[in-house]
Amino acid sequence: MKLKDVSKLKNGKKANYSNIGNIPVYGANGIIGYTDKPNSPKNAIIIGRVGANAGSVFYSFKEHWVSDNAISVLPINDRVNPYYLYYALFKLDLNRLVEGSAQPLINQTILNSFDISIPD
Repeated sequence: MKLKDVSKLKNGKKANYSNIGNIPVYGANGIIGYTDKPNSPKNAIIIGRVGANAGSVFYSFKEHWVSDNAISVLPINDRVNPYYLYYALFKLDLNRLVEGSAQPLINQTILNSFDISIPD
């Protein structure tokens, strides 16, 4: 199945963050700070979208904020275990597919085109 058939991808949003809140803020490099409000639910996948670490894959067991330098990946039904999907994406080595030299990036079009094996 294509990634777009089993998940919803959503670009993150600019965050006002510090180290005061308890909600992690994910950027292309992983956790970059904390805030008070989440924009993504627990058990979600985060993929770095821009920069040298574009294509890096992270998993959050708790609610979190996805910054504008990352993409959130959420399974669209109970058939797909989110942690399985994380592992499948991690094993794809997405960093190799990053486009651009001045500002490397990976986008939803590239990600949605991937075939993901979903076990019965």
